[in-house]
Amino acid sequence: AAFRAAARVEVHVPEHRTQMIEEFKVPAERVVLVDHGADFEVRTVLDRAAARASLGLPAEGHVFLCIGFVQPHKGFDRAATAFRGLADLGASLHIVGSVRIDDPAAADHQRELEALESQVPGVHLHLGYVSDEAFDRWIVAADTVVLPYRHIWSSGVAERAQLLDRPLIATRVGGLADQLADVPGATIVED
Repeated sequence: AAFRAAARVEVHVPEHRTQMIEEFKVPAERVVLVDHGADFEVRTVLDRAAARASLGLPAEGHVFLCIGFVQPHKGFDRAATAFRGLADLGASLHIVGSVRIDDPAAADHQRELEALESQVPGVHLHLGYVSDEAFDRWIVAADTVVLPYRHIWSSGVAERAQLLDRPLIATRVGGLADQLADVPGATIVED
């Protein structure tokens, strides 16, 4: 009812437009497909070297980044598990963000990530609030942004990585494959 009452419903991928029309019965003329990152602006002026220095990251080595709210559906634990052995090649994985909700599943997930940080060399967990500027600084400092999501509709992180010209590795869930279909440097994986 809420969607049908809206004067305009904006979605980011064609599949969701179809869903709004067919499943939620929103009139087609009120469902508009918009680019997820249409209104995004760069929030940092730093280049990669300065961004890495400001974050205490080494100047050399491949930096993988998972960033955003730390929740089980984001799958950051999957990236940490898959990272085993890559520190030996000079790479690091940084998981950056805050635990957004106070519930047992989120607390369990935080503990799981903390355990992985202690067990997998090269995995680093940076928990806490991340400002818009710091968010972009982390992306600029990274060589590859990793979106190992288990479930998601679309990703603002994917849009910010595109805006800042960083390659992406993302799982094929929700609308990510559609969102990243024509993005140079985006790799879609099954798991």
